[in-house]
Amino acid sequence: MNTKIDGLTSPVTRSTGSPAKAPAAPAPGKGGAAAGVDDSVKLSGDAVDIVALAKSMGGAPAFDAAKVQAVRTALETGTYRIDAQDIARRLVQLERQLGL
Repeated sequence: MNTKIDGLTSPVTRSTGSPAKAPAAPAPGKGGAAAGVDDSVKLSGDAVDIVALAKSMGGAPAFDAAKVQAVRTALETGTYRIDAQDIARRLVQLERQLGL
């Protein structure tokens, strides 16, 4: 059987060898829904929270440009210092938060 999602290949054949038939198009004016059937979507509480968070962050920049520039300047001038103890402490803290 040879199929592609984009539908550019030959139709799928059944064991009888006849091409698969597409469902009939909805009647005009019915909006594609069967008579008396209402389509609806119910979001979970987590999904609602994610949508609200995405809306609240819509105008916020994805990163702190001033901080990036400060790090870039420190790297270029050789004044950027890495604190191995701080990195280790934060890794342990993250592992504890993740329950690892």
